[in-house]
Amino acid sequence: MSTETTAEPDLERVRARILDWLVAEGWQATKGSGQGAAWALRGQDPGGKVVIFAQESAPPHRLILHASVRLDASHAEKLQALDPKAQEDFCWGIRFKLLDMRVDFQGVAIPLDRINLRMRLYAEDLTRTSFFDTLGSLQNAMLFLIWTVRRALDQPAPAAGEVDERVN
Repeated sequence: MSTETTAEPDLERVRARILDWLVAEGWQATKGSGQGAAWALRGQDPGGKVVIFAQESAPPHRLILHASVRLDASHAEKLQALDPKAQEDFCWGIRFKLLDMRVDFQGVAIPLDRINLRMRLYAEDLTRTSFFDTLGSLQNAMLFLIWTVRRALDQPAPAAGEVDERVN
């Protein structure tokens, strides 16, 4: 019996468990796609933030949580209007904070358009607690980015219940 054949039911069990956990917490989840993924889910939390959950098809079958924060055109233009030193300081501040949060990232550069965030878990360590702790850290990184941009542009914090449309 090949390793691939015996691994498939385990991969499916992990997907089913994560789907159950997300739904139980009020998330909407649909089939997603991911390069090199055995499976992927697109989840949307009750606040509207989207996270892609995927499990790698090759060992060690890591679970990847991916989210993006996209700036709308007006925010990107306002940031580009800052002097070059302020832009560079702004990006360095974001980079260091994301490193401190232990979140992998790409796209923290001027022009700031879309920042991709990623975290991973190993399947053998997967518990509801470890999953939601990791997901919470990713969501905190998303909020950090949104609020940092709003603050830099002298915009007020989101009102209670307000969905920030720039998160996708």
